[in-house]
Amino acid sequence: MVHDHPIDIEALIDERKLGRFQIFVAVLCAAALLVDGFDTMAIGYVAPALIKAWGIDRAAMTPAFAAGQIGLMLGSMVVGPLADRFGRRPVMIYSCAAFGVLSLATMSVSSVSELVVLRFVTGFGLGGAMPNALALTSEYMPSRARITATMVMFCGFSIGAALGGWVVARLIAQHGWQVVFLICLLYTSDAADEL
Repeated sequence: MVHDHPIDIEALIDERKLGRFQIFVAVLCAAALLVDGFDTMAIGYVAPALIKAWGIDRAAMTPAFAAGQIGLMLGSMVVGPLADRFGRRPVMIYSCAAFGVLSLATMSVSSVSELVVLRFVTGFGLGGAMPNALALTSEYMPSRARITATMVMFCGFSIGAALGGWVVARLIAQHGWQVVFLICLLYTSDAADEL
């Protein structure tokens, strides 16, 4: 007769030293959140160029700003819990792939209504990445380092949001507003490949 002995994974992680793999997971999650932060702010970076290119009023861009934030909120509530059923890694990969591909699709929009739809769906993917990055980092860390690692990893979102402003102004002037969404795709595909 075979006796199953349950293994307490949390205790096993707590007993060991913090390893390279755990740090690698936290860095990848931080990279995903960096792109998440950049993409969340992307509409703010390109709005002045879009207003000028499309000859529209500033107020006409309001739905695009709101759609991204609503998609982000709903994505966090809907996609986040899916990871409990299907696993954090695949859901994280699909979320990153989704907002990367949708960022690429955003380069071809020609109206505010198209932009609103794409920003909403992109926000949904962005919202799915954030809770899973937090959960992955937390689950892989020993309890003594969990809070610190999670806080440091979450700084990726703020760094991505802040760095974009410095980089984007010159790129938009040289290459047009579409380059912002190309950057989102390039960095997202790199992060998804590593996951």
